[in-house]
Amino acid sequence: MLEIERQLDELPQEKSAVLYDFVTFLLEKRSKEEVDKMSSSYGKMLTAEDALKQHWEKEEDAVVRRCG
Repeated sequence: MLEIERQLDELPQEKSAVLYDFVTFLLEKRSKEEVDKMSSSYGKMLTAEDALKQHWEKEEDAVVRRCG
């Protein structure tokens, strides 16, 4: 890590700005991928919930729930 810091200190100002932009891009990309993954999982959960709800609301199941 010290070697990286030394090399960063030696970079010209314009190269530091480019490096900063690149690191920011990488962090935003990672954040977006995490959000997309969570959104996908949430969508799958809603789909499963809808499927279970349809099964639960069938008339024959309603009779079992009332009697059981």
